[in-house]
Amino acid sequence: MNQKTKFQTVIICGSLALAVVSTQAQTLTYSTTAPTVGPNGIANQTGAAYDANNVGGNGSNSSSTISGGGNGGVNDASTYVAFDRQLAQGQTFLSGNNALGYRLNSISVQMVGYTANNVLETTTNASPFDGTFWNQLSGTTITASVGTIGGGTFGSIASASFAGGGAGNPGQSTSPNGAGTWLTFTFASPVFLAANTAYGFDLSATNGGYFEWLGISDTAVGGGGNPYASGNAFNTGANGAANTTTMNPLAGDRVFALGITVPEPSTFALCGLGGLAFLFRRRAKN
Repeated sequence: MNQKTKFQTVIICGSLALAVVSTQAQTLTYSTTAPTVGPNGIANQTGAAYDANNVGGNGSNSSSTISGGGNGGVNDASTYVAFDRQLAQGQTFLSGNNALGYRLNSISVQMVGYTANNVLETTTNASPFDGTFWNQLSGTTITASVGTIGGGTFGSIASASFAGGGAGNPGQSTSPNGAGTWLTFTFASPVFLAANTAYGFDLSATNGGYFEWLGISDTAVGGGGNPYASGNAFNTGANGAANTTTMNPLAGDRVFALGITVPEPSTFALCGLGGLAFLFRRRAKN
């Protein structure tokens, strides 16, 4: 009989945050409706109606290269979380002012679900491939990282991998507007956030996974840009590597919701001993 040992960091204290470690990918959850944002949650649920108004877009709701259309591949480098792209996609945010700090329990993001994405033009320069694509089938993986922001860098403090293919997943497909599915990444152990501190999170995909992340440009045609004034979209890293990596700020905001709670005072009683963290060891029998 073999035994496997798993280690997970479960307490994070003071200004230090320790990586969420798992030897096995956790399963992310899917929903067709937006998550409920609690009293301490942070969210932006304003997204573009068409691709050219998403992050990195030029505002022209057209897929015709003759008319300078912005739908299609123009801003893909700023919107796709994909196994075959060099950059992870992210969003910065500012924590609240609770003296005890906060627990970040989950990150939710929305795949694009445009309502008016014009990719069906009849000009010879338009293409049906200017819609949006996704693959969340079983076997795909997305890594969610949380980090501190400072000096133009993203310093990863927690990271976990999540397996695609769970109940309600949108499968693998393409359409002009997209599925609009919400993806929620729930950490096995909460990540500590200090008060009044700039943080960010980013997503990278492996094992064939990909999706286009809904957001909105600061200069969106028709207005509505910069809905979350305390942060902004960014991308960073090479091949999804986010640790202490130069950030590329982007003029826009992602659609996201953070599940954040206030810790009980007793949870952090040991912080006065120098910010101790504990590793719990769990044995699983085969």
